Amino acid sequence: MGISRLPGTTIEADMRSPERAMQIFTPLFEAGGLVLSQVSSLTGMPPYQVQNWIKRGFVSPPKHKRYTAEQFSRIAIINMLKDSMQIEKIVALINYLNSCPSEGGATVDDSELYAVFTEISLRVITDGGYNEEALERELKSLCVDSEIAPRLQNVLRVMIVAHAVARLRQDVEQKMMEIV
Repeated sequence: MGISRLPGTTIEADMRSPERAMQIFTPLFEAGGLVLSQVSSLTGMPPYQVQNWIKRGFVSPPKHKRYTAEQFSRIAIINMLKDSMQIEKIVALINYLNSCPSEGGATVDDSELYAVFTEISLRVITDGGYNEEALERELKSLCVDSEIAPRLQNVLRVMIVAHAVARLRQDVEQKMMEIV
């Protein structure tokens, strides 16, 4: 696979090592977060779209005009899935993950969700869709709190399939442009 873009972003990373691909995030947020123009550049989205998602409650507002890794990850997740799912459903899916933790129970923030998704998707999504057996193996191997594990597995399963669909749709559109 080699150099490619992290899902939902314009960030190029070595995708042969999914764990290391996510290490690129750490330095981006060391200076206290990203400003809107940086978020726009790193996602390929116009600033007004990010602001619209904030106004609609899909993403929490930045503090002191700075976006955290968690906010950026939510934006990247929505951006990568918006071609195959309605935005309201994407947000509901993300919110479902942490909707019923017991007192003191585990939660998964959006940056953790994005990191796990990226690692798994790079192993199971292929040019022709996704490998369902590999996906189920990856989901079973997740080492997380037992209370949240089933929710995380369900959310990741939907995200993987939706992302594979979006990639296939892009491939179809590209092939159509070549033909027509």
